[in-house]
Formats: sequence, structure tokens, C-alpha cells
Amino acid sequence: NRRLLEAAHGDLQQLEAALAGTASRLMLTDANGVIVHASRGTGDPEQKVLDAATRVGVHLAEEVLGTTAPGIVVQTGMACTVQCCEHFYEVFGQVRCAAAPIHDVHGRLVGVLDVSTESRAFGFDAAAVVGVYATSIENRLLQAQSDEHLVLHFQAAPALLGTPMEGLAGVDHGGRVVWVNATGHSLLGRPSRQEVAPVEELFGHGLAQLLPLCGATEALRLQLPSGLGIWVRATLGLRDGIDFRHAVAWPATVPPAPGPVPAAEPEAP
Repeated sequence: NRRLLEAAHGDLQQLEAALAGTASRLMLTDANGVIVHASRGTGDPEQKVLDAATRVGVHLAEEVLGTTAPGIVVQTGMACTVQCCEHFYEVFGQVRCAAAPIHDVHGRLVGVLDVSTESRAFGFDAAAVVGVYATSIENRLLQAQSDEHLVLHFQAAPALLGTPMEGLAGVDHGGRVVWVNATGHSLLGRPSRQEVAPVEELFGHGLAQLLPLCGATEALRLQLPSGLGIWVRATLGLRDGIDFRHAVAWPATVPPAPGPVPAAEPEAP
């Protein structure tokens, strides 16, 4: 889970800081429901269950702990909230939890972000908060896994670029869109987790037209085949960590190695 944890690091720190004044606890699990990151205890004597459960290595899957928000997300891949007596076991009767999924470039569930509290209400919309941060982590993971893709950042409102609300799409060197995030699917008007499609079919522009966006200092306005106008930026990173913000030739063409120099023929007498 190293790549998941690396992608989530900054957002987990920000979310822990946001929750510091509440009685809430933060957990990140892997695809099986095993906790890989957990916030520290609050010191509240009424949170004995969360003190025992919120630890790295604890398994929160449904077959282990019964009904919990993380366990349901592991089974369904969809966000959910479980309140108090909605839990299966009575020991969790005072626990409230909200969880949201994190997917990778292949559309597979790779993690679950959860916020829980015990013996008191959240006092805020926990589902909305955890949903925003799970989306942000997923977006970072998608980009981290796209070191050989042209990544398109797009939205109908340019102010939303660079936020968890931006659409993202990964384009391979053959001009095929190989992944799109949830917001991107909404803007493109296509079902989520749909199969690979040519970039020209989805965006109305070919790879040769989109590559120069890497060198643009500002987002440019394009029109989708649906007629919707969107603002687009692009980034292109390769495995060596270089981000070619000014490149327009991709993939790079390597000239053939020179052959042996032929020996000079003797001059005719």
C-alpha cells in the first residue's frame, strides 16, 4: 500500500488537522478493509471502542466486524454512512462512521477513507467531508500511476481546476483515454468505469491537438462533442520523474544507432 499512502499523505495530514477540534477519528484502509493509517486517540474516556479499533493492522471487513461503513464500502465500492444501532454488533451501538472509496487507474478499489466518532454526534456533515478528501486522494493516486500518460485536467468552470472537483483523464501514447475520474465521466456524459475510448471521440480533439496544452501557461477553452465548453490543462510526466510541461513530441522518437562507417574505396589509377 506504499503508493496509496504516498498519494494520501498530504490529504491525511490536512484532514487530521481539520478534525483536531472534534471527537472524530480518521482511518484509511486497504482494499481488504485492513487499516493502514489511523489518527491518534482523542483522550476521551467514552471512546473505548474506537481506541481499540482505530489501530494500524486492525481488520474492519464485514466478515470480521459485521456491519460498519468501511466494511460496506469494501463490499460495494460505494460511499456510505452507518449510525449507531445500524451496526451489527451491540458493542458498536454508540459509534457513527462515514466512509468513501478510493479507486486506481484500473477502476479497482484500493482503499477506503473513514471518519468515525463514538458516544456523540459528528456535529458536521461527515459524509461530505470524507467524500471530498477521498476524491482528492484518488485524484492524486490516479496521477501518480500515470507516469506514461498525458493527463488532462478539465472543468466547465476554470476556478475548479486544481481542486478535487476537477475532471481528470489519462491518455496513452496511442491516443486512447485509458482512465477517467468520476467528475470527468459526469462532464463527458459517459457511464463511470467505461472501457477505453479514442481521445478524439471523447474530447473532440486528437492527441496532436492536445499535446501542446502541456506548454500552455493558462487553461484553454475547448468544446466537447456534446457542445459543452470546458477549460483544459495538461501535464505529461515520465517514469524518471520529469514533468514535460513544454513538450509537444511524445513519445520521444529515438534515432537509429549509426552503423559502421564503410572503409573508403581505393581511388582508381
